[in-house]
Amino acid sequence: MYLRHMYGKQTPDADGAAKYHPNPEREIILLRVLNHLRSMPSSDRRITSNFMNEFKISCGELDFKSAKPAKGNAFLELCPIAKFEQLAEMHAFHSIEQMYPELMGSNFHDSYHVAEQIKSYLYSCYELEYFTWRASWDFWVVPKLVLEKGLRHMKKTTAVMWRVETVLRYENDAFPHVNCVLEGTKTLKEDELLFSEVRCLLVLALTMLHERSNEVHKITPITIVSICAYEVRIVQGYVDFGTGNIVINKTPIVRLVEDGSVREDHFMTIVRWLVGTPVGRTT
Repeated sequence: MYLRHMYGKQTPDADGAAKYHPNPEREIILLRVLNHLRSMPSSDRRITSNFMNEFKISCGELDFKSAKPAKGNAFLELCPIAKFEQLAEMHAFHSIEQMYPELMGSNFHDSYHVAEQIKSYLYSCYELEYFTWRASWDFWVVPKLVLEKGLRHMKKTTAVMWRVETVLRYENDAFPHVNCVLEGTKTLKEDELLFSEVRCLLVLALTMLHERSNEVHKITPITIVSICAYEVRIVQGYVDFGTGNIVINKTPIVRLVEDGSVREDHFMTIVRWLVGTPVGRTT
């Protein structure tokens, strides 16, 4: 089973107390979908409409500039542009070396470079304590086994097909929000979710479910910056444990190959997503 594969047996903590085990009714909602995803042949891992109907997955629209979905509640409030421009100046974003498309690069190679550009902005904020004192986001050290078995896929040739390395978590337990960056090789399509996007969302939701502090939350909003080469979109979703529905929204695909201010504006908007203010009811 997927749970045993990811987390192993429940063993006592160092202080002798039994490890927390989540509500099995909640857990089974996630495991049912994850086990099915894991059983898919690697040659045909498409998220079809039949798959979405079977597992009660809906997919709606999300506005890239405002973080507001076409339907339902927003879960992140982006930093106002004027304030963010002050932040960019304070943390010397202009001094960060820009990365531009390279000829003959592979999709994953290009995705890696885009992710590194994003991380450069995040680390600039982190080093000057913006996260600690103003945004309360911090880099989350996800358990190694979860990273290796749940948040990346490699071919037998060791070629990386997709992976998640940057994960941010809000430090206040009142907000169970998680943000991350997904680097991949599969071309983004406007009318289709990627296998990696759905798996990433569910694995992070399952990981959060295994923490006692999240027991009070009925939903855990997961926001993914999904990258393929020099194209990006935001995918945001959660599992409604009351109904068993999986609600996902995604922005239109944004291309990062434009020159000058347009390209820079896209990067700044992506960073505003990652350090946005958590909102929305989760309990």
